[in-house]
Amino acid sequence: MKFKEHFLAHEFLDGLQGLEIGAASHNSFGLKTRNVAPLDDYAFYSGAQEKMGEAPARVDIWAAAEAIPVPNDSEDFIISSHVLEHLPNVIATFWEWNRIVRAGGYIFMIVPHRNALPEDVGREITPLQHFLEDFRLQATLDTHPTDGVPGGRMGHYHVFEPASVLALVQWMKEQNLCTWQLVAREEVDSKVGNGFTLVFQVSTKSGLRPKGSPACDSTGCYSIFAEEVRELIAPPLSRELSSPVVGKQGEAAPGNPITRRMAIGLFGTFEIDNYGDLLFPAILERMLSRDIRGLEIRLFSPCSGVYKFNGAEIRAVTDLESVADTLDGFVLGGGDILRFDTKGFSPAVPTLLSATTSQMIN
Repeated sequence: MKFKEHFLAHEFLDGLQGLEIGAASHNSFGLKTRNVAPLDDYAFYSGAQEKMGEAPARVDIWAAAEAIPVPNDSEDFIISSHVLEHLPNVIATFWEWNRIVRAGGYIFMIVPHRNALPEDVGREITPLQHFLEDFRLQATLDTHPTDGVPGGRMGHYHVFEPASVLALVQWMKEQNLCTWQLVAREEVDSKVGNGFTLVFQVSTKSGLRPKGSPACDSTGCYSIFAEEVRELIAPPLSRELSSPVVGKQGEAAPGNPITRRMAIGLFGTFEIDNYGDLLFPAILERMLSRDIRGLEIRLFSPCSGVYKFNGAEIRAVTDLESVADTLDGFVLGGGDILRFDTKGFSPAVPTLLSATTSQMIN
């Protein structure tokens, strides 16, 4: 059994050369394409086509959709049908597709309706925050959670509607990851009729964040972009967080919706003249700043009052209660405030006030 070809695909893509992600012999588009498919899914992938009475489509490039070993700007288009919901990291995939398709080329996708799969009925439309978290965690088939995912590994990780895909593309445009412009849309695709069609044109490659080509070895292809992700997204967020991130006093965080200013309280004896105590705040800030954009370190000491030492403002731990709701976390260190190898607690230097240790723990 074969489904009809898609007139819209012919309208935009005839005469061009591109890649099809997960081509199926029973659902051909009739275009000039090379088929890209992951090796570890081949048994299921080929079996599904055989059940439709067709020999499996030839695979030209064995690769995951987010790491395709072809040069930058080498294709006129990428087309996919009922693929997006199976991808553990949709942003990484779109970023990869943008790398591959030349300026003026097309990203053509058919995405299943939210109830096309019976097991998806009643599931929540996947929120933007989930895709951002997948991107931050660099989710893969081996690491993406499968709880509640129909089909488990490589199943329906996500449930879409046109607005959710458009919102994701808009976020990527704001982050200079792509410049896709929507040029055609079908609420019901004119191929099989159980999804919606979105056609984007890559308007330019100028001014975008670069994405390196994937590396290859004898067993498969993979893309290493940890540093690229680190530059884009911080800080870590709970997967359960479904509402937009807000800044202090309930103000919306500007720019990247998952990037906000983060304040960390650091407890230590920073007014003690030894290198360890004085360097610890600088080392901590340098290390955390690699992963947390907009980091602010606030220093607290067993001493009383608010004062400056070596140019840094230091507050007493007794002030903690009044400022606790402005802090996102706490770190103990930078001085011998707490001693667990002796009985009781005392400050590192006898001349320091010691009445605040228990308050700091509480």
